Amino acid sequence: MSLVSYTAYTPLIESSIFSGEKKVNLNLAIRYNENEDKTYIWIGTPIITTGY
Repeated sequence: MSLVSYTAYTPLIESSIFSGEKKVNLNLAIRYNENEDKTYIWIGTPIITTGY
C-alpha cells in the first residue's frame, strides 16, 4: 500500500487553520491498494477529518 498526503493554502477558500506557523485550508490524500488494484483519493477543507 502506498500513501501520499499534501496540505496547501489557497486564498480561494475562506476557512483555514494553522499547522505550526503556516495557514492551511486544503488537504489531499491519495492511497493505492495493491490487493484491490484501486487508488483512493480524499480531499478535505480545511483538513481531512476521516481516516484514510
